[in-house]
Amino acid sequence: MRTLHVGLRVTDPRRSLAFYEAVGYEVVGRVPFPA
Repeated sequence: MRTLHVGLRVTDPRRSLAFYEAVGYEVVGRVPFPA
């Protein structure tokens, strides 16, 4: 299955990224978003 778009607000981006990578997702691109 392929996820086309995920946009989540998180308090710890590094921790969230580590979680999603652990379950098999990979970052294929980023879009800058103002805080």
